[in-house]
Amino acid sequence: MSTMRLALYARVSTRDKDQNPETQLLPLREYAQNQEGIVVSEYVDHAPTTDLNHRIAGHRLMDDARLHKIDVILVWRMDRAKREGKALGRPRIMDDPKRARQLTQAIQAVQFGSLSYRKAAKHYGFAVSSLQQAMRSSKIGP
Repeated sequence: MSTMRLALYARVSTRDKDQNPETQLLPLREYAQNQEGIVVSEYVDHAPTTDLNHRIAGHRLMDDARLHKIDVILVWRMDRAKREGKALGRPRIMDDPKRARQLTQAIQAVQFGSLSYRKAAKHYGFAVSSLQQAMRSSKIGP
């Protein structure tokens, strides 16, 4: 059996300047020590609840999860990761003009047969399922 790879995520609001991410990380580290796993990385954001664009560490965390670099994400409280249905993950691809352009290029590469789904997804930095879903979407697809 392989060792479980753990990631710790902490977010503090920029409204209250006295917040310290260590308040969240210390109990997470203690909990992780009692688990059969290893903490491979800690991710810390200093961003308001509603500002998903500035959760840079959260974006890296989601990228690492998609790349299967971690198995489990530990958070101190769920409202540190999400609130009112808004997750810590990336904003929608189509909200970022650069990523939208890259997605269009990946779709065209697959449509014209120059790259397979897998190679296009890897080259442009998308999950294969995201690329396939985008091709099925009426907004982007053929």
